[in-house]
Amino acid sequence: MKIFLYIIISVVALWFIGGMVTAWTVGLKKNRGKFALSTFLSFSDDAKSMLLEIFNLYKADNVNEINDIVEKSTNTTDEIIYRLSPQNRSDNFSSGKVGDKTTYIAYESNFKEKGYSQKSSLVLAGILFFELDRILGNSK
Repeated sequence: MKIFLYIIISVVALWFIGGMVTAWTVGLKKNRGKFALSTFLSFSDDAKSMLLEIFNLYKADNVNEINDIVEKSTNTTDEIIYRLSPQNRSDNFSSGKVGDKTTYIAYESNFKEKGYSQKSSLVLAGILFFELDRILGNSK
């Protein structure tokens, strides 16, 4: 009888813990979406326009055009790169500075391998790292 009681208590405890983890994960996704939107809205109009243009060219796989745009607009590019670096990510929406930097560097390396310039790789890594792709994908 005691074994049966222990089994039931264990199942209920696991069910409860599983529910808490699921609720926490959903909450984090919602917060990340809000953070991505607030990040995007905090950019200058030029930077917003440039991010949208770069994202649309990225979806169309236009590497050379993205490299040209990023290299020509130095002030706007510098603003984007600065604001989308892992060091400037809010601690509330961070998985930890070490994990953030590793993820960002992995994105950046992947883009460099595909032929993007250093600055273009940083901009695209920032877009994915800050999950701006969802916002930019829904923009018209």
